[in-house]
Amino acid sequence: MVETIVAVSSPPTGNSLHTAGTLPFAMVRLSGPNAAMCADAVFVINRPETSTRSREKNDSAPGLATLVAALVEKKWRRIAGRVRWRATELMAHAYLMPSPRSYTRDDVVELHVPGLPWLIDDLLDALIAAGARAAQPGEFTRRAFENGRITLEQAETVGKLIASSSAQEARAHAANLTAHAGVQRRKLKKDLEDLLAQVELGLDFAHEDVVVISLDDMAARMEELRARAVKLAEDSTRETERAVTSRAPRIVIAGPTNAGKSLLFNTLLKREAAIVSAERHTTRDAVEAPLFFQDGALSAVLVDSAGSGGTADRETGNSGAREEIFSAAWSATRGELATADVLLLALDRSVPLDDQEGLPALFDAIRKLKPAVAAVVWTKSDLPAATNWSADAPIEFAATARFDVSAFTGKGIDALSAFLAQRTGELTLRIAEAHAAAGASIRAAAHAAAEALTRASEALRDGCGEDVVAVELREAIHAFWRAEGILMRHDAVTEAALDTIFSQFCIGK
Repeated sequence: MVETIVAVSSPPTGNSLHTAGTLPFAMVRLSGPNAAMCADAVFVINRPETSTRSREKNDSAPGLATLVAALVEKKWRRIAGRVRWRATELMAHAYLMPSPRSYTRDDVVELHVPGLPWLIDDLLDALIAAGARAAQPGEFTRRAFENGRITLEQAETVGKLIASSSAQEARAHAANLTAHAGVQRRKLKKDLEDLLAQVELGLDFAHEDVVVISLDDMAARMEELRARAVKLAEDSTRETERAVTSRAPRIVIAGPTNAGKSLLFNTLLKREAAIVSAERHTTRDAVEAPLFFQDGALSAVLVDSAGSGGTADRETGNSGAREEIFSAAWSATRGELATADVLLLALDRSVPLDDQEGLPALFDAIRKLKPAVAAVVWTKSDLPAATNWSADAPIEFAATARFDVSAFTGKGIDALSAFLAQRTGELTLRIAEAHAAAGASIRAAAHAAAEALTRASEALRDGCGEDVVAVELREAIHAFWRAEGILMRHDAVTEAALDTIFSQFCIGK
């Protein structure tokens, strides 16, 4: 019998109030036949408060288990409600995803609850007491694979996405999954399986004069599949080369208003690419330009973003329009922050941190990000430093390095450029390795499959039986698994291999 499993799928986004004054949240996921029933032990559906008679009727309203069973046409449903904690109820939402349209193809319930550690611990205890079992690492994704929702390759890519150290590395793994060569490989493998099924069916009826597929058709199909395997290897090589060279790491300069971002941007580029002015809010949209460190080759894309602070002057008659512009500029900056592989936080050392406009909002935005590299750049070192300023001042920013620079005098620019050259080079190599590994896997499978199909065609021409052809077709199919490092036994993935793959996942995925 399939057990119902539970885990924290997304941990709390923080342990303190956000700038907007809202609590962080966490996501508790259940999967299995009793997911909704277990969730009913902790979740109370919001019911309209009208008359006493209505409340009496609503007291017997169905719970999540009844609602998920009634979801026939809809793929999912969001339910507003509350979670019970001791004598208290806290606002929450339940997302119902019935079988077989969920990620695991079992009934899935996700509880989006306040991200309070003590609440989450108690909820997990209550859900386990209600009949769920604590999930093992990667168990949700393993169920998705075992239930046919995703392929093993897709499951492994989910693990790589989770483990990615940067936005670009995650994009590389996602791109490999949807790349043309990957799609063609899956189609080729399926067509090989279809042909093998016809050959083996013919063998089953060999003594009954039933022709499932003629020898001529079999030969033609194998030659067509062999040609596709050869072309797949060639396409994979070209696709890997394009993937490695088509996108450079993105370096995003972010910071409060008037922190000297645009001047730093121009100085790193060694040309005037952005407008620099003493007037606040000169940059209202992201400006990007190619950055070259050595040998004239593209090293990175440098992005100058709008400042995080923006308050319209109430004394002017156009304050509403200015606030709209500031809001749009800040929205664009948040979008750029999400693409950053390298994040440079520019802070004006001549102004106290508490006086730098928009810094709390910026910290709140970058707290949710995961750039591969992050550094603090103290700007305007040619000006007197603020009282009690220190290059090592504690800030809400996990920086791997700090620099004290002046875009006017050039102080510290060479050190910053060398740092960026080294780190972007490492990133480029890491991404190239991710693409190359995926490409090598596809090419190894394609070459091995083409060789097996060649042997099958030769065996057919030499008058060997269809049983020899079936053996070679099976080898062609297994070539794709072997190229990905998956052990095979009796045409199936071994339990040990699956344990190895999914044990590398985090709990809740």
